[in-house]
Amino acid sequence: CAAKIDLCFVYCVACAKDRCAGCGGREVKIETKWNNSKCGVNESAVRRLLDAATFAREWTRLGLGDETPKIDFSSSMAIVILRGRIHDSARTRDPRVLEFDDRVELTYSYMTPKCGNEDLLEECVVVQIPRSTKKLVVRAFDEVREGAAYVVATLDPVK
Repeated sequence: CAAKIDLCFVYCVACAKDRCAGCGGREVKIETKWNNSKCGVNESAVRRLLDAATFAREWTRLGLGDETPKIDFSSSMAIVILRGRIHDSARTRDPRVLEFDDRVELTYSYMTPKCGNEDLLEECVVVQIPRSTKKLVVRAFDEVREGAAYVVATLDPVK
């Protein structure tokens, strides 16, 4: 059982080493989080969903449930993280969102497997957060290797 890593601490350590720009943001509450470890999508991608129709299509495609949840997209948005084919122990953990003047950053942690004989899965994660048209940066932190959080994706601001 791995110790839970405080991503705020990770940000500050990384900033002290000039390895990231994650310090000083305001924490944003994740309204809801859904995940499916068997979504069957072997693709690595990040998407920002800003409308109900797109959200419903992604919800169905990712096999997240029979009934699509209702989201008020005038005040919220959904972020889809597709991790591709990963080992079972490398599942997404502890997503955290910080807002800055020019961007929103979503950081999650995972663990590199210690052995290669684990089941493989196609994980997808969807988080609902307050709507923002700012640049979106998604970072990942490997709890085993304990390096700085690295950028997975950067989505341009919405015009």
